[in-house]
Amino acid sequence: MKEKWRQAGRDVSRNWDALWSVNAPPKAHHVLWRVCKECIPTRVCLLQRQVVCTPNCPLCNIDAEDHYHAFVLCPQVVTRWAAAGLNHIIMHRLPNFNNVAELLFDICSKEECDIAGHVAAFIWCVWQNRNAKVWSNTQLSSEQVGNQAFQLWKNWFHAQQIRIKQTQQTHTVQPSAIWEKPRDGRLKINVDAGFFEHQGITTTACCVRNSSGDFQCAQTRRYNFNMSILEGESMALLDAVKLATQKGWNFIIFESDSQTLVNAINSRNR
Repeated sequence: MKEKWRQAGRDVSRNWDALWSVNAPPKAHHVLWRVCKECIPTRVCLLQRQVVCTPNCPLCNIDAEDHYHAFVLCPQVVTRWAAAGLNHIIMHRLPNFNNVAELLFDICSKEECDIAGHVAAFIWCVWQNRNAKVWSNTQLSSEQVGNQAFQLWKNWFHAQQIRIKQTQQTHTVQPSAIWEKPRDGRLKINVDAGFFEHQGITTTACCVRNSSGDFQCAQTRRYNFNMSILEGESMALLDAVKLATQKGWNFIIFESDSQTLVNAINSRNR
């Protein structure tokens, strides 16, 4: 008997691990978790908590709205599964499940993470549109909900690809790109530029540290017009040079994160 309980515990753990492993936005994960815990405030759930309301589904107004109806059986939701291109994921499973948590666990554990993530995004959109119907009496068509779910997942997926690429680039940075203290008797001035195209503003900034790495001073400037990236980075360097001149500093190292600017300066020095 104890072994059966241990096995059951491992099965439950694997189910939740599969759910949290799907490729989906955090808000879709959260709604998926709430659905599987049956803590979404469907009307049946509200009645069980002594909230006075009709049990009928706000979309079809026919059957009682429990979790399985709200996300699987409602006629309007059925058409949305099809519009989202997910019929092949859901239809063959319906004869085997009458519980939404078990159905979603099966999808998360057996389908590819991207497909399961699309399902999670769809579940989020279904609940959002259900709430829009309840609170503002607005409702998207099945095709619009299907497209909304796909766009939600696709935009999140593309953002993750960019993040992964940036992380990989960060991990491949050469040790020389890590900030280092200047030698004794020298100062290092790091320069950078900021670009705010919609506001028509370009900013420059610099930070000065000594050979111990201690902060000495900083400066920022604002220009009320747009510059190209190279122009902005060059202006940041020029402002730093002017600061060093005004302070009467000697033996200065200027450092920029703009490889284009560094290459341009080095090429002129050859």
